[in-house]
Amino acid sequence: MPSLTPVTELRVASANLERGGLGDDGASRWEASMTALAEWDPHVVLLQEMSAREPWRLAAHLYRTANALGMTPVLGPPMPGAAGGHHPAILVAGGLRIIDSGPPELPGLFPAWCQATVEIPGIPYPVTCVSVHLPSRSALAQLAQGQHLASMLAQRGGAAVAGGDWNGLAPGGNLAGLENELPLHLRNARTLVIPGDNGYLLEPDYSVHHALAVTGLTDAAAALPPEHREPPVLASTGVLGRGRIDRFYLTPELTPALTGYVQRDTGGSDHLALMISLSLEAMGIATPGGPVP
Repeated sequence: MPSLTPVTELRVASANLERGGLGDDGASRWEASMTALAEWDPHVVLLQEMSAREPWRLAAHLYRTANALGMTPVLGPPMPGAAGGHHPAILVAGGLRIIDSGPPELPGLFPAWCQATVEIPGIPYPVTCVSVHLPSRSALAQLAQGQHLASMLAQRGGAAVAGGDWNGLAPGGNLAGLENELPLHLRNARTLVIPGDNGYLLEPDYSVHHALAVTGLTDAAAALPPEHREPPVLASTGVLGRGRIDRFYLTPELTPALTGYVQRDTGGSDHLALMISLSLEAMGIATPGGPVP
């Protein structure tokens, strides 16, 4: 297997393409996203809203996206409850070897994520990468999906990076005035609505974030000191603000390997793209736990 030498870090990006980056004006938004991601030169890209104008063109657009970055694609199932055939997907660079993909069929649950397990040169254990796109219209649906994913990762053990569009909030993200920050159609899925003297009070709903944290998953951006983040503050990840809904989470053994986090507007989506960096040296001495009953 090819070596990553002299690379000293693993770069994992996440990007919601917004309808595949395709619109009435053609593929200009998709091209902007590809240009921005290529500049980062990531080893793994977690994609959300991989879609095409017609369902039968999805595979072609997936491969066009992978080829634009010189990577190998893994396509996930359609996002539950979404019109337009949005799928999560994962792109993996050469030098890493894909040894498994998923999710497996789960009776009674339509998983809102895609996963690929990769072998990394110099790292003595595989890493499972998960591209997440939770439902946008229901906090209960988000929580059910988040709980299932977190429980599955914790029980299986091993090292994992889960990132993408969680469609729910986590601490940080410039939410001083939720009434002004969130339009009506996002309030049910992102806030706790509390009756007040003059109507309703809105509080951020961190239920999914807490469900992930209680199983040992770490909010990557929040775990870093400001000088290792760009921007230094925990900022909203949407072009229009509306909270920090795009995030990375890491299993415990990978958290000490974190070295950096960056988010940027690609010009191709209503979401910012994100990227984390992990020290390969620190990853190499980590010891992931095994499966538990």
